[in-house]
Amino acid sequence: MPGATRPGRPAPDALWPTQPDRVFEDVVVCRPGELMEIDSTPFDVLIRLENGVVDRVELTGLADIATRTIAAAVLQPTTKSVDAALLLARAVTLAPMRACVEQYRPGPPSLRPEPYAQVEWEWPKLRKAIDKVYGYRSERLHAGVPFPHPLCQEPMRSGSALDERPSGIAATASNAAWVAKDLPMHLHTFGHIVRGSLFNWWQASSGAPLDDAPGS
Repeated sequence: MPGATRPGRPAPDALWPTQPDRVFEDVVVCRPGELMEIDSTPFDVLIRLENGVVDRVELTGLADIATRTIAAAVLQPTTKSVDAALLLARAVTLAPMRACVEQYRPGPPSLRPEPYAQVEWEWPKLRKAIDKVYGYRSERLHAGVPFPHPLCQEPMRSGSALDERPSGIAATASNAAWVAKDLPMHLHTFGHIVRGSLFNWWQASSGAPLDDAPGS
């Protein structure tokens, strides 16, 4: 088997035709993200899962060797395998996207709904809303789980513009329910933020002045 480990005291004249070169050499890692390792650790406790079944859980983490930090982690029942793509998505998408939006985000739309249907544009609160929606995109897309139904519906109109977020304290659809914190903005609002951030980033990269200053 390629990459098989040699015994502690191999025969001096033995042949190792399946042994790849440089397997046992040290790897020097200089840049974050250059080398990542995945490992799982079972928890010695029993918990009751959402479906009522009692089972053990396992923590699977993605570690960045260069920075010695945990880039992503998933807690799953031991009977359910962890998709490596989910760990990778958590590790490489949210932080760079958040940094780009923080620096290059556009101002709010020129036409806005009534205050009760507006998204708060101050960065600390806007960051939480973006993290929630992007988390849906990263995790549910890979897991094959639909977005919350209210986010996919056509927004209501209040005043002269479409609502930027669901305005109720909760929403129900298809025998499911969501509270307000799970519905931070409609997808057209998220599209406005992402589109404006990319446009401002492109203008800044080309040396052109920004048409819409971040946070304005």
